[in-house]
Amino acid sequence: MYIKPSFITFEQAKLLKQKGLVAKSDRYWVQMTQVDYKEISDYELDDLNRDVGIGGNLVIIRYHQWQVVEWLRLKYGIWISVDMVYDEGKAMYWYSIREQKENDTAICSNDEYDSPQEAYSAAFDYILKQIT
Repeated sequence: MYIKPSFITFEQAKLLKQKGLVAKSDRYWVQMTQVDYKEISDYELDDLNRDVGIGGNLVIIRYHQWQVVEWLRLKYGIWISVDMVYDEGKAMYWYSIREQKENDTAICSNDEYDSPQEAYSAAFDYILKQIT
């Protein structure tokens, strides 16, 4: 069995870079023109950096979803969980967001998603709009 890694979106990656997330990954986006980015692996990034000396502003890291979940927990005390419900014989997923503090209130998605990865992604979108 092969488990496919789940990555964040390009827009989420840009916001996370602004918010200060720094971690290693095996995928990156490198700015090739004023508006175009190309996705490359960590090996390709090493080769490109040696050959042309790219700068940090030109690289956006494509994080795995688990890295964002862990960063939010450690930096902001935010815990995201995803749960499953059956709706008309089909599994649907929703997220819950909690803060690690007394008297916290869970924020739950009103929508249901087709996969856990979609639910996590929607939770990231919600949280990234709230964090200043």
